[in-house]
Amino acid sequence: MSLVSVEPFAEGAVLIRLNRPEKRNAVNAALAAEVIAALDAVEHDDAVRVVVLTGSGNSFCAGQDMAEATGRTGGEPGAPLGAGALNARLAQCAKPVVAAINGFCIGGGTMTALHCDIRLASEEATFRFPGAGYGLVVAAAFLPAAVGQARAKDLILTGRTIDAREAFEMGLVNRVVPAADLTPLAGEYARMIAANSPEAVRHSKAVINMASLDAAAIAHEAEITRGLRGSDQHRERFNAATDLVVGAGGN
Repeated sequence: MSLVSVEPFAEGAVLIRLNRPEKRNAVNAALAAEVIAALDAVEHDDAVRVVVLTGSGNSFCAGQDMAEATGRTGGEPGAPLGAGALNARLAQCAKPVVAAINGFCIGGGTMTALHCDIRLASEEATFRFPGAGYGLVVAAAFLPAAVGQARAKDLILTGRTIDAREAFEMGLVNRVVPAADLTPLAGEYARMIAANSPEAVRHSKAVINMASLDAAAIAHEAEITRGLRGSDQHRERFNAATDLVVGAGGN
């Protein structure tokens, strides 16, 4: 079974669906490679003007596959992480990406959502930024642009879970709709975007990102995370969290 499906969607759009429902669509190296290949194909296809990204089952994305990250299932500890590679590719995508957040959006999955240009959420979606609990700095450079400094500190420093309605009130997502209406709404947004000038849309996205995202802060977060990752505290906290996940039967 493919870890990612790519489907024609609304006119001028494709739907990329993460397909590891038994792992809450946690990103391992194989899944990241499939999404990156799909995005590469989209960038070279002039007929595709918009990407819609969603998850299968009850989850959008649970971030990095914790078992792989610790070397328990494939890969090696300290190797390039799947979620990081996926998010780095999304950051470079010139075409607009609409996130249809259908359920759990956790950890590195919240970074995946933040790298999308428009975020639509099901009423069943929940969000959590647990990086500090794992001994890492995650989303500190990106989240303030969406929700402001005070709310970003609230979510990152506490690691608490919020529902879709609170995410909307904070500005983390653009719209919240019943689960049955999420895909149609994503199609509506895709059609509206695709109807506009592709060049104007591409340049508008780039200018908005330049105006709202601080390149120095993004680079500094990456530098800090490189230093923290693999530290004694990070290994202890990350392995403890992995033990809880594995003991519960999945990511």
